[in-house]
Amino acid sequence: MNRSGKRRGGLIGVPLSAVVGGAVQPAVAAPVRDAGDRATPFRKSPVRSTEREIARTLSASLRDPRWREQVRTAVLGTEDVDLQALTGRTAAPAGGKPLASVSAADRRLAGLKGLPASTGSPLRVRLGSPSTRPHLDAGVTPRIAVAAADDHAKDITAYDSQGHAHAVDAARVPDRPLYILDIDVTKAHRVGLKVLQKAFADKAPASRPPYVDERAGPRRERRRSDVRPGQAPPFGDRREPGRPAEQDTRRRRA
Repeated sequence: MNRSGKRRGGLIGVPLSAVVGGAVQPAVAAPVRDAGDRATPFRKSPVRSTEREIARTLSASLRDPRWREQVRTAVLGTEDVDLQALTGRTAAPAGGKPLASVSAADRRLAGLKGLPASTGSPLRVRLGSPSTRPHLDAGVTPRIAVAAADDHAKDITAYDSQGHAHAVDAARVPDRPLYILDIDVTKAHRVGLKVLQKAFADKAPASRPPYVDERAGPRRERRRSDVRPGQAPPFGDRREPGRPAEQDTRRRRA
């Protein structure tokens, strides 16, 4: 069930401002894990808190049967569903609150990661296990959990439509359909790298123009008429200074 390694990555946990500003520093201190996804961090991760808020809001909205059916159809139709696009095209009344919450979460996540507002929604929702597809019918209300932060998590927390939290074994297929809320790391990486490239280009020293001595006059090609009497010509003509060309030629032939 746990496929978080394909979606979560190193850069997603590092604010771009820390990378651009100097040494790469983690967004939060390393947590002390006691049981899988349930960790005791030295400082609470704002990214994980935002994801959990969206998971609780989305699970509560599934009480509306029309909206629940729209989510079910979307999840069964593709592997990863763009959550903002899904909430944006819903006609069910319950979809209005998730739309506002998802939009606010997108802006918050982009700010936490140092990504531009034009990044779009990185939030995705998918079915936790393909084997539960036959059990995902209209009469079942799935629970929603945030994807595990790493592949070593033993369990994750899922929320039901009443807002109650349930521990789910990450190594076993759940006994009821489960939706996983995740972040599109590929998209975040792509946009983040563009931001980094622009930031590094802006910080790069500007190339200096070639030095030009303004006191020096403009160069011009030297001609024979520029040679003063008694001065050797610059074209390799070594006749004696002051001697006419005709006399010099006759002397050489002699």
